[in-house]
Amino acid sequence: MNAEERLENLETLLPLVERELAQVKRRNRRVLIAALAGAGAAALTVFVLAVVLIVHVAAKPDIIRARAFILERADGLPCAYLTATRLTPFERAFGGSEEGPMLTLMPPDGGGYLTLSASKQGAMLRLSDEKSKVRARLGAFKEGGSLQLFDENGTARAGLIALKDGPGLGLYDENGKVRAGLSALKDGPGLGLYDENGKVRAGLGVAKDGPLLELYDENGKPRAQLGAGLVTMPDGRKITYAESSIRLSNAEAKVIWQAP
Repeated sequence: MNAEERLENLETLLPLVERELAQVKRRNRRVLIAALAGAGAAALTVFVLAVVLIVHVAAKPDIIRARAFILERADGLPCAYLTATRLTPFERAFGGSEEGPMLTLMPPDGGGYLTLSASKQGAMLRLSDEKSKVRARLGAFKEGGSLQLFDENGTARAGLIALKDGPGLGLYDENGKVRAGLSALKDGPGLGLYDENGKVRAGLGVAKDGPLLELYDENGKPRAQLGAGLVTMPDGRKITYAESSIRLSNAEAKVIWQAP
C-alpha cells in the first residue's frame, strides 16, 4: 500500500476516531460528575456527623431543656404531663398555676389522677378521683402547711393546718359547715363544737388559769361556764374563778347564778 492509499484510509477512519473520542469524553464526564457527587455526599455526611459529635460533646447529656413534656404509654395514650409557666387548656382543666410548673399523672384508662404544682405562694399536691373531683389537697406555704380532705361532691370535710401560732384541726359537714375544731395554740389547747349554722355551742380549753368548759346558745352567747377563768364584770372588775366554779348567764351574757 502506497502513501496515497494510506492517506485515503486515514481520512476514512478519522471521523470514526473522532466519534469514539467524543463518546469516551462523555463517559469520562459522567464518571467525573458521579465521582464528584459521591465525594460531596460523603463530605456532607462527614460534616453532619462532625456537627452531631461536637453538639453531643459540648452539651450536657443529663440536662434536657423544654417548656413541656408529655409521657405516653406504648399504645400512644398520655399518662403524664409536665409543663412550665404558660397555661394550656389541659392545665386549666386540671387547675394549673401560671406562676410555676405543674406535673400531672393520670391513668389513660380512668381512675384518679395526681397534680403537683409550685408557685411563689408555695407548693400544692392534689389527689383527684375518676370524676375529676379533688379528694385530698396538701400544701406548703410561707405561713405553714395544710391538709384538706374532700368528699365525692368536692366539699371539704376535714382540714389540718400548722401555723406559727400552732396547729389546728377542723371537721365539716356535708354542707361545708364547720362542726368541730381542735387547736393547740400558744395560749393552750382548745376544742370547739358547732351547730348546723356554724355557731359555736360548746367550748373546752386549757389556759394559763386552768381548764374551762363553756356552753353557748344559738346566738353564740355563753350561758354556762364550768372551771377556771378570768371574767371582766360590767362595772370593769376582773374576777378570777377557780376550777370548781360554776357560772350561769342569761341571754344578755349576764351572770344570774354562780357557785361558789
